[in-house]
Amino acid sequence: MIDIRISLASTYLQLYNYPLAEQYLTRAENLLSYADYPALKARAALLYAGLAYHQQENDKVIEQASKALELSKSLNQTSLEQQAHQLLALGYEQQGHYQKALAEIKKANSLRIYQQDQLNQISEDAFRQQKQFVEQGLHYETQKQELKEALEQQKKFQKVAFGLFCALSIMALIGLRLFYVSRRNKAELKELNDTLFTHARSGLPNLRLLNANLPSSLQRTQSYFEQWQVGELINEPLSDRLALS
Repeated sequence: MIDIRISLASTYLQLYNYPLAEQYLTRAENLLSYADYPALKARAALLYAGLAYHQQENDKVIEQASKALELSKSLNQTSLEQQAHQLLALGYEQQGHYQKALAEIKKANSLRIYQQDQLNQISEDAFRQQKQFVEQGLHYETQKQELKEALEQQKKFQKVAFGLFCALSIMALIGLRLFYVSRRNKAELKELNDTLFTHARSGLPNLRLLNANLPSSLQRTQSYFEQWQVGELINEPLSDRLALS
């Protein structure tokens, strides 16, 4: 409520509506008597000093500006202190005390420079923080891109490794299959050689394979011949068999 009344008084003062400005200041001052708000009291004192300046009340300008200056110093409010020095300069100028007015103007200008330096420092700090934030964001994006590329390379490597593993597995299976077939063929071939091309007891060449396509009468004759030949070889002495072989 006090802040609203002070803001309205400031607006009417800028519009040169001094009666309404004084009216709202009086209402704000009545409320301030029941509450302790130094910042609002300093603002009200500045408005009283400004109103007194426009109403050519020089003593009141200096009084209210000095009050606002003390409050602003206790609050460490540089902006309020600067306004108080400016109003003091205006009040001393109306009284004809130009040296004092000049001193107050210098103080106000020094405070203005100090405020500007503070604002510049804040701006520089904000710029540094923003720059650091942007750099961190770029670094994060770079790391994110590098991680994405690394994951893609890893996926490619996994695919290639899996393909090579499958190819090697297939080649190993084919090799095992060929090895098994080769061993089986060799075993079958050996069995055929043992059973069809040599005699079971004498080890002589077996003619049954050669005579497999002969007529049945000739096959019986061949069978008798084989039996006779084997029997004769068995009954022959060892020296005769060696000589025959």
